[in-house]
Amino acid sequence: MSAPLPPPLPPPGFGTQSTAPSQPTDAPCAGQRHDAALQRALDEDGTAVAVLGLDGTLSFVNHTMLELVGARSINDATAESPAAALLRSFLDQLPSELFAGEYGVWRGHLDHRTMSGRQLVLQATAHLAPTSNRRDVVLIARDVTDTQTELAALSRRASHDPLTGLMSRQRLLHHLAGAARAQRHRHGHLAVIVVDVDDFVQVNDLFGHRAGDEVLAACAQRLAAAARPGDHVARVGGDALAMVAEQLDDKYAAVELADRAGRALTGRLRVGDVDLELTVSVGVALSDDVVMTLEADDAGSRLLADAEAATADAHAHGGSRTSVFTSQMRADAVAQAELAAQLSASIAAGEIDVDYQPIHSLVTRAVVGAEALVRWHHPTRGAIDAATTVRIAETSESIGRLGELVLTRALADLVRWRRDGRVDAEFAVHVNVS
Repeated sequence: MSAPLPPPLPPPGFGTQSTAPSQPTDAPCAGQRHDAALQRALDEDGTAVAVLGLDGTLSFVNHTMLELVGARSINDATAESPAAALLRSFLDQLPSELFAGEYGVWRGHLDHRTMSGRQLVLQATAHLAPTSNRRDVVLIARDVTDTQTELAALSRRASHDPLTGLMSRQRLLHHLAGAARAQRHRHGHLAVIVVDVDDFVQVNDLFGHRAGDEVLAACAQRLAAAARPGDHVARVGGDALAMVAEQLDDKYAAVELADRAGRALTGRLRVGDVDLELTVSVGVALSDDVVMTLEADDAGSRLLADAEAATADAHAHGGSRTSVFTSQMRADAVAQAELAAQLSASIAAGEIDVDYQPIHSLVTRAVVGAEALVRWHHPTRGAIDAATTVRIAETSESIGRLGELVLTRALADLVRWRRDGRVDAEFAVHVNVS
């Protein structure tokens, strides 16, 4: 937007007048020397300067601007020259508000295609001010193409997964918030579909992480190809991909789209010299009255979490299937989250017990070792078996701290038993560390 400014200083060598009587001399005056020094400084700094009349008439230009428009001197930028046309194109990109008053200033970016065809982005400042009984535009510009390219690359890396090229989880959540906000004024439903590759960990274990990366990249391409125009696809976890679809009529339309995504990822995939048969578990969550009463950010997060819970349900029922999120899954998810928080607190407080199951020699029948088993006594649920405790810890990222606690406790017990003479030096304690 334009704003009134005091008249700009004239550029070097333009519009400068001396009030003192001229003296015949061959040496350049101090003003000329200063003008030349200023012009050199601008050129060396990479700053392009031009003074243009509103009709495109060029009054002043420095060497950097001449290079920018493919001219060698101001004589190469006459009215009909290609260089002059490029300079006039700068004027054409300036907003009309700049010319509304007697003075004005505008700052922004200009697009510029060089004589060689290279597309540049210029960071520019344009001053409008009367000079020599007419209105001129003093244009100051700098090539920021490389900087803009780097910023765009950084922005993409921050918002996209580098392996698959899909949106990142955070970028998808940002989109989901906007979609949830818009859905309040639309018919139909907002749906999130999450797809997990079944037994993906075995791909990494058997063929290595590079093969796993190839599988994920291929699955990402397949899912993107299955998406409809307007759908958004992202990587939201290790082997979890997601699709967001808007304005679906009902649950059946969402399931149909989810099945389409599942079919796209199911089947043979060649990785290196190995043919893999992939199956996937798919979870679907639709916006409902409960979700849409939440703030937009919370609604988007809830939908993604619900779809992930539905995917976990599909895995729990054997995989290679589609599950639609239900209110019971939400209640189960809340209960699971509460259990996970309570387990984490119990681990931190050291309120986890370790029991031992004896290991007998098949030859002598003697006790030769023991297996450490975790025991969690929940304050209201009572004793929770080891398998359930470990599963909760694995899903809540507490498994590392739980394993460390059990290992530390088992080692301390073994040292005490040996010191007390209760076991010999050959006695071993087995701890399953996840």
